[in-house]
Amino acid sequence: MCGEQSEEVRLFPLPLFGFSVTRSTSGETGAGRRSMVRGGSFLGAAGGMLRSRLRLHGQMRGGGGHGESGGSRWLSEGTQERGYGYLFNRTPPPPGQSRKWEDWELPYYVTAFLTVVILGVGLNAKPDFTIETWAHQKALERLQKESALAADESE
Repeated sequence: MCGEQSEEVRLFPLPLFGFSVTRSTSGETGAGRRSMVRGGSFLGAAGGMLRSRLRLHGQMRGGGGHGESGGSRWLSEGTQERGYGYLFNRTPPPPGQSRKWEDWELPYYVTAFLTVVILGVGLNAKPDFTIETWAHQKALERLQKESALAADESE
C-alpha cells in the first residue's frame, strides 16, 4: 500500500444530524467512488438516531421502558373504572322501539347512494382515450389498408 492515494471530499460541509457525509476515492484498489459516513454506515447512524428519538419520546409521554416499574406504555392497565357512556351521548331506545331518524339522515343517505351509483356507472362507461388504445386502432387500420392493397394486387 505504498503508493495508494486517498482523497476525501466533504459532500455536506455542516454536520448532518450529528455526523458528516464524505466521499472517498481510492485510485489503486480500483474500487471506484463510494459513499460513506464517517464513523459507520449511513443506515446504521440513521437507525440509531431514530431509536434514540423514540426512546426520548416514550420518556416524555410518561411511559417507562420495558425494565422500569411503569411497564410498557402501550399495554398498561389504565385507570378507567367504568365506561364513559353511550356513543354520541345517546341512550338506547327501550326494547321493542326503533330509533327515530334525524332530519339530516335521509337526504344524506340518499345522496351518498346516488353518488356511488353515478360514479360507478359513469367511470365504467367513460371512453378509453389511452395512447395504447389509439395505437392499437391505428395499427388495425394500417393492417386493413395493407390487406386491401394485397387483395387488389392479386386480382
